[in-house]
Amino acid sequence: MKKIKKSHNRFKQTSLDRIKELLNMKIIGVLFLVLSLIVMFVLKTGQKKDYSVSANNSVDTEEISRLIEETGFIGAVALVKNEKIVYSEGFGYAEKDDGIKNTSDTIFPMASFQKRITSVLIGQLVSEGKLSYTDKLSKFYPNILNSEDVTIRELLDHRSGYYLPELPADKVLTSEEEQIDYAVSETTYDSSHDYAYSNGNYVFLAAIIRKVDGGSYANSLQKRILNPVGMKHTYTWDKVPDNEIIAEEYMAVDGNYSKEERVYSDELMSTLLGAGSLYTTVDDLAKFEIALSKNTLLTKEEQDTLFYRDKTKDLGMQMKQISGNISSDAMGVGGYNSFMYGDQANNGLVITLYNQLPSVGKSDFAETIYDEIMSE
Repeated sequence: MKKIKKSHNRFKQTSLDRIKELLNMKIIGVLFLVLSLIVMFVLKTGQKKDYSVSANNSVDTEEISRLIEETGFIGAVALVKNEKIVYSEGFGYAEKDDGIKNTSDTIFPMASFQKRITSVLIGQLVSEGKLSYTDKLSKFYPNILNSEDVTIRELLDHRSGYYLPELPADKVLTSEEEQIDYAVSETTYDSSHDYAYSNGNYVFLAAIIRKVDGGSYANSLQKRILNPVGMKHTYTWDKVPDNEIIAEEYMAVDGNYSKEERVYSDELMSTLLGAGSLYTTVDDLAKFEIALSKNTLLTKEEQDTLFYRDKTKDLGMQMKQISGNISSDAMGVGGYNSFMYGDQANNGLVITLYNQLPSVGKSDFAETIYDEIMSE
């Protein structure tokens, strides 16, 4: 009996050891699986975005990248085809000294693209019956010089007679009220009402939006545009989160990435309320344009009226070119530039944000890329 008991104990011990061994192997297997999934996730998130959504919308990303790199482009590009983002990539450096490259997530000044957004805010207020394009500026700001002779439509079309010099303020203007007061004090007036491009027109439109919609321009922007469209990486110049990478401004002086003759300053940006004071990504701008073409923000008829489109023509045959830059009357055009080219229906659209003034024409560059994506 003792021998049998001893043998039984040995068998029991062996069985327990085997169970422990199997459990350990199982734990190791689970850990290996978890580790593999983590590695796959990291590799996947580190890869370039694949925006090819179908045979009809796919583009030759290698050919697009080759065309862009040949120009020495420094910035980010987004391509829209049939109302979908099919390509989005950065080129060159966001911060050369630190070796940080531009990506599709890099933040750039939007420049004058913001005027398009401000005009849509005005269009929404008109559609709601809160404004009319024929309303006089004096209805909202009678203290502004000659405001009784200027309509909202004239402000939108840069035919108000107003001109605000593109110069940095003597100090950073930290509130919207200060920014509006600055524009009022620095703006001149010409009774001819001939076309004269000026940021001041859109500062005054931003002021009207504040008064009619209630609250700040920034709040109206957030609730009416950014939230509905999903523009999660668009900010006012002074509210960019620390975790976002902002492309540094460079100039092509004796080669690339020169810091000489740069134009940007907080003092300048703080004068551009409603006209060019936002930061964004190429993907966010693409989302905005797609929302317009889907009539999410305004109906087609409302957009035709706002943008003066020829209603007798097919939208797909009407081309749009929108250019912007951060510039100064005293220092000229800076390194931050933006350009959009495509058809009104967004069958094809090229959006570019630069952090160095391009060596080739922005329109020629965009048209070349547009022709490439539409040929697919």
